[in-house]
Amino acid sequence: MNRTYEFGEFRLDASKRMLIRGGDEVQVSPKAIELLVLLVESGDRVVTRTEIMDRLWQDTFVEEGNINFHISNLRRALGQNGKPESQYIRTVPRKGYKFIADIRQPDEDALKSPDDRPSVRTRFRRWQPFALAGTIIAIVGVVFATILGSGIRGEQVRANNTAADVPAEAVAFYKKGKRVWESRVFTEQDPGELFRQAIAIAPNYLDAHIALADTHAFDATPEKAEQVIATARKISGDSADLLATEAFIRMFHYWDWAGAEAGFRNAVAIEPENAKARHWYGVLLSLTGRLDEARAEMRRARELSPDSLIIASDLGQLEYFAGDLSAAATELENVLRIEPRFTMARRYLAEVHEARGEESEAFEERLKSVVRSSDSVVESQRVFEESGLRGIWTQLVGSGQCGADAANPYDCARAFAKLGDDEKALDQLEIAVQKRVFHIPFVSVDPVFRRLRDNDRFRGVVDATASRSAIARK
Repeated sequence: MNRTYEFGEFRLDASKRMLIRGGDEVQVSPKAIELLVLLVESGDRVVTRTEIMDRLWQDTFVEEGNINFHISNLRRALGQNGKPESQYIRTVPRKGYKFIADIRQPDEDALKSPDDRPSVRTRFRRWQPFALAGTIIAIVGVVFATILGSGIRGEQVRANNTAADVPAEAVAFYKKGKRVWESRVFTEQDPGELFRQAIAIAPNYLDAHIALADTHAFDATPEKAEQVIATARKISGDSADLLATEAFIRMFHYWDWAGAEAGFRNAVAIEPENAKARHWYGVLLSLTGRLDEARAEMRRARELSPDSLIIASDLGQLEYFAGDLSAAATELENVLRIEPRFTMARRYLAEVHEARGEESEAFEERLKSVVRSSDSVVESQRVFEESGLRGIWTQLVGSGQCGADAANPYDCARAFAKLGDDEKALDQLEIAVQKRVFHIPFVSVDPVFRRLRDNDRFRGVVDATASRSAIARK
């Protein structure tokens, strides 16, 4: 079915969720694109605010102000400035919204024509030609930038990228993998498997290798990440992306913070506009307590990748570490206005509310941050109504999940610390060190453990995760 629509200077590809103007992709949030597709495909019909809420935020609680926010962003992206010739979206008072521009649908042959098909490019992506397998249709393909965990990197020409001819099927797997990865919700599909499918079709598809290495870097398999990096180097040589991924592995898996810092600096030296390298370097700086430097790197990363939800969320977390709870809440609430289902922001915001003594708000954010059965939600609500957040933490540590074999000892340590049981918190932190739990490097800056910072056992945990004296200073 042809779901491509043209209006004014724009082309909307509803299937690919892309808005194109003059050959360039217009950068708007995924939720705004979904809203535009709904309005366009509704024809002359007025789309009510209730329908928008039901269609775009099904099973998610959000405020109706989100509609205004996304409508405003769409109008700005479409250049709607009040002049009759620039009007696309009309507000129908007390009813909803209507798409009022003339809509054209190009026929299938026109879309397939190499002369007619738009060459889509953005300031974040470098496009290269590739042949569409099984056809004689030449279209413009894509080698996407690595967004993994940090957003989109700046344009970069890879002279050694031998994956210039990437089949459309491989690109499709890669794009889907990126969408899953960026959502940070992997309950239904593994992004790594999608990247592997892309590589199976196109073995020299460099960006798919980089993305796969990043997914391994975030789980408990750094050795697999290093193997993928080695393969990627055979394709293209060294790059800022590969150096940044290696540095990330050194930071979180080997606790070699001096080596990680050297790696991030090298990555930034090669490509100063690499958002991923600057974002992760900012994370390292925050772990070492260099919060002002961390803030500068993360803000630069956000400038380079303004649509990255994880960069914006990590900026909020950084402000939480720094003790500026108002700034933290502002950053995280802005993320959730754009995408209410971005669970990382909700988890961080729950911590901010709790630190401010706003227990009800913190509890609500926690409920929204994970998928729970209805029975589990009812039980959590009962416990909270009876005992507040203290009851929630007591329930967690009393559930049998926080013993010597705890699957997530870092979270258990945080719960014990919130309950004031310092000895059990320290027990769990030492278990986390032994198991090399991914989040343990945050221990030195996590405000939950502030009370323990003069404790000898706590200092032993911090010393085990990184050698402060080995960190290079600017």
